[in-house]
Amino acid sequence: MFQRIVKYIKRNKIEVSILTAIGVTLFIKYLLITPMVGDIDGFLDIYKFTYSDSFDWIANGVRFLENDSITFRNLGLPLIISILNRLGAIYLLPLINQGIFFLMISSIYYSVKSMTKNLRISLAIALLVFFNYSLNLGSNYILADFYAVAFIATSICFLIRNKWYLSFLSLTVSMLFQNFGYYLFILWILYYIYLFRNQIIKSVKDLRNNLYKLFIIFLPSILALLVILPWHLYKFLEFNSFFYTKVTQFELIKPNIANTIFYIFNTHTFFGFVMIILLGLLLLSFFKHREILKNRQFIFLVSGFLITWVFWVHLYDWQDRRFLVYLTPWIYLILGYLVNKYISRIRNIIFFTVLVLIIYFNSLPLGGFLNGQDLMIFHNYYITKSDIANSNFNISRRDGYESPLMNISPVMYDSIKNSEYYRNVKFGHYNQTSKYVEENYNNDLNCINMSDEVNRVYIINSVLLISFNSDLDSVKYNCTN
Repeated sequence: MFQRIVKYIKRNKIEVSILTAIGVTLFIKYLLITPMVGDIDGFLDIYKFTYSDSFDWIANGVRFLENDSITFRNLGLPLIISILNRLGAIYLLPLINQGIFFLMISSIYYSVKSMTKNLRISLAIALLVFFNYSLNLGSNYILADFYAVAFIATSICFLIRNKWYLSFLSLTVSMLFQNFGYYLFILWILYYIYLFRNQIIKSVKDLRNNLYKLFIIFLPSILALLVILPWHLYKFLEFNSFFYTKVTQFELIKPNIANTIFYIFNTHTFFGFVMIILLGLLLLSFFKHREILKNRQFIFLVSGFLITWVFWVHLYDWQDRRFLVYLTPWIYLILGYLVNKYISRIRNIIFFTVLVLIIYFNSLPLGGFLNGQDLMIFHNYYITKSDIANSNFNISRRDGYESPLMNISPVMYDSIKNSEYYRNVKFGHYNQTSKYVEENYNNDLNCINMSDEVNRVYIINSVLLISFNSDLDSVKYNCTN
């Protein structure tokens, strides 16, 4: 085994060197942004990359399956948090986040390599993912979306390499973190049926004698579903619902077109010039080289992109930039596939010049990972977060603004050079909310006054569950002290 690893490293020195450099840089970033505090309260007081949902995920982990006060989100992230919390090693959670980001980069890299057999395109795509500002920032937050997308990317990688057991298993693991994998499971089944249609048709024609063969054909998907089944059985036995949760996920699924402009605009700021080049190549393929559009792998990738876009933009009635992360594997894989078709016409000097320019502009802070931030269009030009909330996209100019990345440094180099830039990022309310709850909680055990600063009940509930081992069921609102 060791000799095989050594041989692989010798044969793939450039690949191993670049992926190792990416991994080391992510580890350095982890050291820069993470307080080495094992206590959950102390950690959350210092760690800056938290979002309103983060506290609910953490509460689900800290009080893992203890009572009905938690929201019973998907099993994956709360289980990880629960284990780390019991070990007094919650500071390892951001390291796992960086590992998940590395898994996403590696999966996309090997997917492109399997499709194109082209080293420079594969490495170029991996670097584009690595230097994406929004993705780099998103990998720091305590949220389950990154985990789900990383395992979706891993599933796609195994699918492209025809390793169906591992592909279905990886997709099922993504379901342990977020429910979107259930919708993609339908695409996986349809694509699987298409590839094995001859064997399936033959078995169906003589179903009585070929039932076992038909079972074997679908065994990868059946075994994968068995991984997630115990969690749903637990929910059914405990709450009489296979999909029990207190989070309004399923209620938000309703057709709409109101989110279209928001997501079109934010897709540009999330992925930058990658989207412009991708759209250009797609148009060129459609009008000049339609034979590309007949490739089954390409059709699968485009189908995955369309399903993801339709779900988050037109079916899930909630505007949030972080949902764009689900487009990541599809966008970069389609881009890698299309670039490979035209690479013979591109000179090396042009290829690398364009790559460097895209990496640089892709690393600019054009809006971050979450809502509630001004979106930078380019350098001094931006749209305010209030305008974004009102779908009013007026572009303003901010004189004297200097991006921390505008001089020479892309996002990762800047995070190493100036770690305070990362440490000053804060979009959570835990520290303020915790102090507020503690003050009121100590004044009257039966009373908590709701503040204008805290507009979501479950944030308060999560803070109570994390810090005070209580819940809102025993608390009265707006009492008079």
